[in-house]
Amino acid sequence: MPASLLDDFATLEDPRVERNQRHALLDILLLTVCAVVSGAEGWEVIEEFGREKLDWLCRFALFENGVPSHDRIANSIPAQAKTFAHAVRGRRGVESPLHWRLDVIFREDASGIRKANAPATMMAIRHLSLNLLEQEPSKLRMS
Repeated sequence: MPASLLDDFATLEDPRVERNQRHALLDILLLTVCAVVSGAEGWEVIEEFGREKLDWLCRFALFENGVPSHDRIANSIPAQAKTFAHAVRGRRGVESPLHWRLDVIFREDASGIRKANAPATMMAIRHLSLNLLEQEPSKLRMS
């Protein structure tokens, strides 16, 4: 994970009340983006990804309290999608006009995430993930 991405996340203000900050916001965002880029389609799968890849994730962030539960992941991520989207747009000046790629790559239209602000939040995560994949310089990048 590029250090600049972690730096972008570090500038986000944590909107959670102190009692809900057992897991660092940076840890939750890093976990979520990595899991979505790897194909995770929901909060439970993101938690499972974190448990399977915790040693690898700890190379980039502390995860002092381990992997957050899927409920914590769905609730620590900023409820205001605009806040998260600001970090997303900061990674790339103009978002891809090819919105169909979100459905082709991440099967966005088939997503079962429907509760409260969760669909908007996951859409912002998918946008960020798509932008990161498009910036990949290797031959393994998306075409």
